[in-house]
Amino acid sequence: MPSQTLRGFPGASFPAVRAAAGGGRRPAQGGFHPFDERYQAPVRPLRPPSHEGPADEDECRQMLYTAVQLNGPAAVRYPRGQGPGVPVKREMQSLPVGKAQIRREGHSGLAILAFGAMVPFCECIAERLDATLVNMRFVKPLDEETIVKLATTHRSIVTVEENVVAGGAGSAIGELLASRGINVPLLHLGIPDRFIEHGSREDCLRMAGLDPAGLEAAIVRWWHVPARAVS
Repeated sequence: MPSQTLRGFPGASFPAVRAAAGGGRRPAQGGFHPFDERYQAPVRPLRPPSHEGPADEDECRQMLYTAVQLNGPAAVRYPRGQGPGVPVKREMQSLPVGKAQIRREGHSGLAILAFGAMVPFCECIAERLDATLVNMRFVKPLDEETIVKLATTHRSIVTVEENVVAGGAGSAIGELLASRGINVPLLHLGIPDRFIEHGSREDCLRMAGLDPAGLEAAIVRWWHVPARAVS
């Protein structure tokens, strides 16, 4: 499968969709493996023009529909297990490629940029911290316009993804801002570069610090450093 992802699939000159249940593990299947969870990392520099991460059941359907409309290879990465229970719309519609969705406008100066299944986890956190919450939707292409605007209108940015931090989507955001000469405090949250023990999906997320409680604790601890939290 890695060879197909890295060699054959990106070079396809015809419409092709790779739908991968790569976010997390089936219940009791096993822990996160650093290699398994680098799926986003190797795809970033390769050809697929679209690499999508749905936040819920309905968005997953719409992203798969979007992918098959593209004239080239596209990847849709979604988690195993159950979704948050969002009602599924009957009609299908193509999403604008490379455009993020602002879920909440905050006033604290903190922006949370979440990918895929991490978006629902961050909703309550954003409410409690009065933070802006963005459903990034696309790892590639990134919504550069929205990212740059958020970085210039907020004091700090947190990226959250169910993928290893090294070489992941958060790193891509950091690279973008560095290339534009924008200096803003960044916190990247994702799967740590270590093996996670076997367990259910919920247990694996908890051990990786990616469950709602772990995410909130990490964000609050970082955000409440006086230099960042003070106006």
